Amino acid sequence: MTTQKTGKFKCSIEEYNSYPAARNTLLKILIDRTPAHYLYALEHPSEPTPAKEMGSAIHQAMLEPKLFKEKMIVTPVFEGKTKDGKITTNANATEVKEKAAKWHMENHGKTILTPEQHYNIDGMLSAVSKHKKASELISEGHAEESLFWTDPETGIQCKARPDFIREGHILVDLKSTEDASPATFKKDCLKYGYHFQAAMYLDAATAVYGQTFDTFVIVAVEKSAPWGVCCHYITEETLREGQSLFYKSLGVLKKCMDTKTYPAYPNELMPLSLPTYGFRTEQE
Repeated sequence: MTTQKTGKFKCSIEEYNSYPAARNTLLKILIDRTPAHYLYALEHPSEPTPAKEMGSAIHQAMLEPKLFKEKMIVTPVFEGKTKDGKITTNANATEVKEKAAKWHMENHGKTILTPEQHYNIDGMLSAVSKHKKASELISEGHAEESLFWTDPETGIQCKARPDFIREGHILVDLKSTEDASPATFKKDCLKYGYHFQAAMYLDAATAVYGQTFDTFVIVAVEKSAPWGVCCHYITEETLREGQSLFYKSLGVLKKCMDTKTYPAYPNELMPLSLPTYGFRTEQE
């Protein structure tokens, strides 16, 4: 593509992924690692993991239910016969293997779930629908819109795909997690850079819609029974930190693009010290 894409578009995730623009997951590498790691990740996209595929299925089930029902299929129990003629469901049995392989080939491209995964997704859907605040947050708005804009400071083309854009000034993000409690989820926010994502996505919506978006809410839903739901909003202080990191990453990328160099770690000898909490003898 030679021309830059600007605005909001309703396109598939495949089309969104294929468009060459700076995105949240890659920009964070410039903060957590180095430009060399960023460039490698850009040129060598990772294969989808079972965990990511499950996360995508959960998002689709909650935000694009019609498409989910069209694409989703649950793995059946495959039966075959042993050499002595007995019925078996052993996955290593030749006939069971052949039936499973044929079934997967026939359903290539669909969202294939195990019965347990389907059970938990149903549980999560029910939990969110019964949660007053969560169900309210993902109503009256637009799901899975792709946003493209150019950062005014660096001229870098960027893209974002908010889970849900509320009428007004709110973006809603859906996260599946093992523990949705505030005490644990604040650690996840730091670990996975949700504040960085919030800053970038709010910039995206503000630029594309021409109005201020300043609130980023995460609907966190646990992946196993009882599928607890907790809604978190990114505080102003945390959002400012995310904005600082986002703008810093764009500055680093701009320098790399201008110089056509993507360095790794420094060439000089670096000091190695323990983190503050590692000095146990000084605390005794």
